[in-house]
Amino acid sequence: MLPRSSTETAIHRVGTALLARHPEIARAMVARIVADVPTYRRASAATVDDVLVLATPTAELLARTFAACAPLRREDIPVLRAQAARRVHQGVSLEAFLHAYRVALAVYWEACTEEATRLRLTREAGFALARFALETMDTMSTHAAEAYLREETRVRNQTGRALRDLVEHLVGGTWAGERRRDPAAPGLDPTASLVTV
Repeated sequence: MLPRSSTETAIHRVGTALLARHPEIARAMVARIVADVPTYRRASAATVDDVLVLATPTAELLARTFAACAPLRREDIPVLRAQAARRVHQGVSLEAFLHAYRVALAVYWEACTEEATRLRLTREAGFALARFALETMDTMSTHAAEAYLREETRVRNQTGRALRDLVEHLVGGTWAGERRRDPAAPGLDPTASLVTV
């Protein structure tokens, strides 16, 4: 392993300090999301709890990335895919999801600046920290948006297939023997008399 430069050492120190505080930072991220993003302010307590469940490993991942002073890679971020998928299924729009990400990352940046001040980073180290933070957060937001869109497309395709299959069965008269409600049309009673027009 190559020796770290002074700016890398400074970023590492900030990351180590943030790692020790990551549960507290995650709670602050969620509190700000609920305060600033209307969709989350109106969300159920279960959804807000779920945001905290996923914000905690996100804060930890950011801290570990800073402590390692290494770029965030796609394989480092399975938690983002989990977050995106859950928000799609909870009915959170892409706009609200990304707004929440921006708010959470702003809270994280505030924690970075607190640690940089506490550790008395030099001006040069502060600029290096800011560059590293912006690149890391940009990578994270990009991957989060991609994961959201991928899951939304998957769900849309799955729903479209289910609807096509249902219509095909109704038109072909093969659905009449079913005794369960179809997820594509849960209001359609399979035991009732049906007329397909």
